[in-house]
Amino acid sequence: MTETALTLYVDLDQGSRISLEAAATASLAWASLIKSINHHVDPLSEWRVELESAIPGSQRIRSIIKLPDSAHARGVVQGAILASLIFIAKETVAWGVGEIMEYLSGPDAPEEVQKLSDTERNEIAETVVNKLRAGVGRKEATKVYEALKVDENVRGAGATASLTNRPSIVIPRDEFPSVAEVVEEEPKSERTTREQAELTLIRPILANDTSRRWGFLSRHGTFGASIRDQVFLDALAAGELNVPMAQGIRMLVEVEITEKFDGTVWMPVDRIITRVIEIIPPPRQVRLDLEGPQ
Repeated sequence: MTETALTLYVDLDQGSRISLEAAATASLAWASLIKSINHHVDPLSEWRVELESAIPGSQRIRSIIKLPDSAHARGVVQGAILASLIFIAKETVAWGVGEIMEYLSGPDAPEEVQKLSDTERNEIAETVVNKLRAGVGRKEATKVYEALKVDENVRGAGATASLTNRPSIVIPRDEFPSVAEVVEEEPKSERTTREQAELTLIRPILANDTSRRWGFLSRHGTFGASIRDQVFLDALAAGELNVPMAQGIRMLVEVEITEKFDGTVWMPVDRIITRVIEIIPPPRQVRLDLEGPQ
């Protein structure tokens, strides 16, 4: 995994410093924002938040994040965290894919994202906008602003991947959104999502029983899930599928995920495999003669 640093920048009155209360509350809100966005993109990524003093007149709250190997996933996590503060303040003036893409090409974006092709950055920008428009990180970003607004010395806020430079976009204090201004629907306590995933089989059930739970490994870890694809189960039980019982079998499947809202993020509580699309056998090994010559 790749480690990167993202910074919440606080602009202060000349010569002043942020209060301990505002710094602590903003740090917790910033950490909550990171947690929320990470969960929706890469739940296994690791992170920590550090408070870093700068010259009087500014303050930096730095987060260290360990990101996945996928360049797209890294770009989405970094882009969504950095853009979330601007997006919620600029949404009324149509901050969309073009603006996010331009932002990801600028000095506030991580260097590796700036070096991506226009096509790659556009794909990341589309994913980031879709997640932010769906409300990912909205409540947490608003709480960052509310925490900072408590301190009269705070003049503005922004986010950047730079450890030293002032962000190119700093939202002024009088444009800080508040919880009252951000209209949110009452969150549901439970929801169901669907996705296509490639899983590694670790515990098969050799029966056409849709209630039994198979064991799988995904990039998020191990989990158990029943398979409701009766056609697949019947063919497997009848021996009609040429599936070698060996370690490393992968399956391309459609998964139905039931999630519950814990007050901050959606957490998966159950998974069901609704359709098996493809079985990918493990690489074949050359047979070894373990007994040696007779």
